[in-house]
Amino acid sequence: TSYAELYGLDWPLSHKGEERLPPAQVARLAALREGAFLTSSQQSRFDVIKDGTCSLCGQLDDLEHRCTSCPSLLDVYAEHQEACGLWLVLPTCLTHHLLAPANPWQPDIWRCLETLPDVCLCLQELTPFAAVNLFTDGSCSNPDDEPLRLAGWAAISVERDSLLASAPLAGWEQRSSRAELTAALAVLLWAVGHQVSCAVWTDSAYVAQGFWRLAATPEEAPFSSHTDIWQRILELLGLAADFRVVHIPSHGPLPDLIVDVDDWCTYWNDKADRAALAARQSGSQETSSSGTGEGQVTSVASSSSATAAGGCLE
Repeated sequence: TSYAELYGLDWPLSHKGEERLPPAQVARLAALREGAFLTSSQQSRFDVIKDGTCSLCGQLDDLEHRCTSCPSLLDVYAEHQEACGLWLVLPTCLTHHLLAPANPWQPDIWRCLETLPDVCLCLQELTPFAAVNLFTDGSCSNPDDEPLRLAGWAAISVERDSLLASAPLAGWEQRSSRAELTAALAVLLWAVGHQVSCAVWTDSAYVAQGFWRLAATPEEAPFSSHTDIWQRILELLGLAADFRVVHIPSHGPLPDLIVDVDDWCTYWNDKADRAALAARQSGSQETSSSGTGEGQVTSVASSSSATAAGGCLE
């Protein structure tokens, strides 16, 4: 049957992109998932009035015809060429019902992430100034979809205009907040090792507020999440000569000319953001061959809804 390959269900991925569709198309997708008889060939099994042919071209009307080969829908196929080209390689539960099976390679992806090295100690050899400014950032793809999340982090030295450290986030817990916190930990390790006065600039309220709480009341450490990293930070803070964390706005428009501290923050935060993005992308390349891609599922969902509408559901 068309559900034969549905071994487990990736529910978030199955609904990826629905927020961009109008209600009528979302309703059609729901009907597809429930196995409703949308084509004339399906309806003809139970309705003698139906002859099983396409009302647009007269050919046998099944889902493959409706989504890939009806001559009257060529303009619709052209708009969704990539998705239509995937019809023969994707599982039938996805092409016929827009239900994405659970990724059989997900355990392998998590094992790969668990084996990524901790590079917090593998920092660039930068000769420190008496006081340094370091911008940190984290990046995470697909933050709302756990099986697809991949994160990376980076730290940039202002005085040297150089990358201090960057890496894909190690471990199975791929979250932006953890990537941001890992970048701050790397900087703290560097500051302790060189015993310099260090100001860390971050656009993460989670990181900044956590450090402020640790400085004010160490006994009330923010250990509700990412406990392992916070514990390392708590142990290291007492060893740092002077370590300050400054919270800044995120992703402002880049200035043409740096004339004040806001422009300065925006410029360096953007450099840290791009470095974290590059680090995250380097990690995604290691796992990109595992499973069905987000873009494929999203485009197929959009295409199937459009072709169903173009075929005039009866």
